[in-house]
Amino acid sequence: MSADRSAAALAMRRDRARKKLAKMLSMAFPDEFLTMIWAGAAIKYGHVDKGLAQFQIAPPELIEGLKKPAALNFWTLETLVNEYLTTPTRLNSQRVHVLNCKDLNNLGGLHNRIMELENADDSIFLSQNHVLSGMARIAQRQFSWQRDNWNRTSLFRSTMLFHFPEAEEHFRAKHGISMGDFSRVGLLAYSHLKAYPAIALNVDAKPVGLSDETRDAAFTILSETVLSARKEATSMRAAHPYVAYKPSRLREKPCLISKDGRRIFAPIPELVMERYTRGLYYDLVDGGGRLNDKLGKNFENYCVTLLRGSLERITVHPETIYKKGQQRTPDIRLMCGEEVRVVIECKAKKAPFLAKFGEMDAVLKSAGLDELANGVMQIWRYFADARCGDIQDAGPTHENALGMVLTLDSWADMSREMREEIMRRARVRAAEKLPHAIDEDFRAVLIKYVDDLEIVLDTCTDDSFLSALDKGAADDLADWHLSSLHDQVPGRSAVEKPFPFQAEWPEVMSWWEDWLRDIRPKFAKPGSRDS
Repeated sequence: MSADRSAAALAMRRDRARKKLAKMLSMAFPDEFLTMIWAGAAIKYGHVDKGLAQFQIAPPELIEGLKKPAALNFWTLETLVNEYLTTPTRLNSQRVHVLNCKDLNNLGGLHNRIMELENADDSIFLSQNHVLSGMARIAQRQFSWQRDNWNRTSLFRSTMLFHFPEAEEHFRAKHGISMGDFSRVGLLAYSHLKAYPAIALNVDAKPVGLSDETRDAAFTILSETVLSARKEATSMRAAHPYVAYKPSRLREKPCLISKDGRRIFAPIPELVMERYTRGLYYDLVDGGGRLNDKLGKNFENYCVTLLRGSLERITVHPETIYKKGQQRTPDIRLMCGEEVRVVIECKAKKAPFLAKFGEMDAVLKSAGLDELANGVMQIWRYFADARCGDIQDAGPTHENALGMVLTLDSWADMSREMREEIMRRARVRAAEKLPHAIDEDFRAVLIKYVDDLEIVLDTCTDDSFLSALDKGAADDLADWHLSSLHDQVPGRSAVEKPFPFQAEWPEVMSWWEDWLRDIRPKFAKPGSRDS
């Protein structure tokens, strides 16, 4: 078969898959459809009884099939909602040919249809690209769901990073509500929506200290009508060719208002928590350099606090000034005794959508990679200046010392191409700005995601932590997750480690402590790790 005929055949396959999916989606009423997706998410999270309660038809063999790890992936359910929002409805007044969303078979059928479309897309992509070139965006799409991202650490991190006076002023001017009150309402909504598919728009929040005006302002941030969601989803997804790698409207508005205007649905409740934690970044990103600089400094402080609360013998040193105030060391230095072992530069900038999910050619052109490359160059500068004796408090450099660019977002997750481009740009910068550097200064620099670091620090000893970093310095393992490398080294902690932010929690999380005084019976004790 010629290349043209093969391409045409693949395109026809994708077109058939798209039509089969659209036919099912076009026959579903919004409220019923969103409830069905919520039920699927509940089953996936192990709340099988709550999920199955939404179905009138649920064959036992299908129930068992949907419990399997590969069934009902959250990222696929999220894609299904977005495809529903971009599919025109074909419902008539007689309600003929309506998709029965209370039939579990139809949830399974929709899941199969979306997978057929994704597979057809993948066939087209792989006919034009090497198989490994698509691994990075698979990781970007799936790994955040496979990590435990909705926990106490995530809540603390978002508060420490985003809740500061200048940000509060910006947020209140934009939304008419404080970030603390938004988080309170978000937590109220999330706790309810984990157990039920919808919450009343006029739910009485006054017993927990929230006014109707505060509730309404928060719900305006969290939700929109289905009509609005359809318009926005269609616009934001139109330019992206592959169904699995299109922007999700649920990341900005995780809830949809019911047809009668009285309730809001959260088809995937975890995205509600995502919106009032990590999602606060998008409320502040347009605030200009002052907010971005403060966010970057808060991220540095967070990483210092995290490392100090997780490591025992390794000491953690923040940046210092040298050369009469003309230079700063990288953000963090980890020292074993008197020797510098790890040099860390923290980068809080979020990756643009195309840098995560675009074609590799577009990814490698991202201007955002310049900031990461500059972080690598700053680490090399430190090693060069320390060797030359320009940094008074540097201390000797360990023979196995290495660097790490620690990111708030998953920039180079599982992407050899992106990492190599970052290093290429760093070498170009170093050739211009570091004329005094020699080969030994260009030490290995890992590019790692803070979520991955948190997983390792939760179970590591000092020795196992350094062993995992050393493994990652090898070029053939540089793209591995740090947590995967840590799984391969001996010496993991034999006991559960204490929460690393226990001392900082009361001050940083003052809004949470106020909240617990009102609804403590509904939540775990504040000292427990699953709070």
